[in-house]
Amino acid sequence: MDDTSAAYLRGLAVDAFAELQRGDVKAATLCAAAGGGLGAVIAVISATAQGLPACAVIALWCAGGCFLLSMGLSMAAVRPSLRTGEQQRPVCYLDCADATAEQVLTAVAGLTRLELARADSRRATELSALARAKFKVLRKAAVWTQVALAAAGLAATAVLVDIAVDTWTY
Repeated sequence: MDDTSAAYLRGLAVDAFAELQRGDVKAATLCAAAGGGLGAVIAVISATAQGLPACAVIALWCAGGCFLLSMGLSMAAVRPSLRTGEQQRPVCYLDCADATAEQVLTAVAGLTRLELARADSRRATELSALARAKFKVLRKAAVWTQVALAAAGLAATAVLVDIAVDTWTY
């Protein structure tokens, strides 16, 4: 394994870690947006449910449920889901969690260049898999937020139609 290849492997792991960080920011933003939407839905329902048309109340309840689902998915995306099972491999950053600094130094010092490259490639693949899983969940959360916004828009339309009908009737 030459130095160029080893540097490239480390770069892949850095890129995957950066994607994980971007995913966490997106998850937090989506969770905050869904939480704000849920708060608005709750405020509207609790303040004016008696005066709203039934279809608007139903649409708001649907929007609230979709916002809640989106928040749950966003929070699930933030929760790390690192490797499962005990797979044998060269030293990996996950293996360092339960080791002392001296144990890690001893383990790394005894590795060949090829084994170190395998460790770097393992880190890149684990981080990439985690990033892919995170973005898959975030796509679902974004769809539920869009559905919630559509339901809230439907509720607003129902209220506007009800106001227009009342205005034209008198």
